[in-house]
Amino acid sequence: MKYDIRNENKSDWYEVEVLTREAFWNKQKCSEHGIGCDEHYLLHLLRQYSGFVKELDFVAQLNNCIIGNIVYTKAWIKEDNVNCQEVLTFGPISVLPKFQRQGCGSELVIYSMEAATRMGFGAVIIYGHPSYYPKFGFQDASEFCITTPEGKNFPAFMVKELKNGFLKNITGTFHLPEIFNIKIDDAIKFNKNYTK
Repeated sequence: MKYDIRNENKSDWYEVEVLTREAFWNKQKCSEHGIGCDEHYLLHLLRQYSGFVKELDFVAQLNNCIIGNIVYTKAWIKEDNVNCQEVLTFGPISVLPKFQRQGCGSELVIYSMEAATRMGFGAVIIYGHPSYYPKFGFQDASEFCITTPEGKNFPAFMVKELKNGFLKNITGTFHLPEIFNIKIDDAIKFNKNYTK
């Protein structure tokens, strides 16, 4: 299928939050806390965050209907107690369930990383499925001597250089903005804006 990809508009926000909710509902850890997911709430918060990169907020359309979304946020590698290197992270990346596994997510990843490269960003670091993201050039973060804030590495923690050699002399710990630490009670309250 051929998808039309464009920047998300403010008028799309609610529709994309519904899409994100449907994409993740009852698939993640939140269901044990009395809510099917919190990714739509995270998306809502990220749009108001100063490190949200609105130029890399894309929706995918099929027959003029929005079926997918990807967003990027600035994050950083802390090299020591003073120096930090800015990088990107993406997510949530959402595709309506009936269109999953049909290439929409892949097109969003490829299109958005090309746009991020044109904007001059040097690397993307994610927590993602280790059997899915290597096809886009993601590698285990340990290959770059980058760890989590706790000093750990695992297969889902991956890095993609957008500029060849960008991380050559950079090592340290990867940090997401505090906004990613969702308060479950706030997510439950926010979820009341939606019906299932």
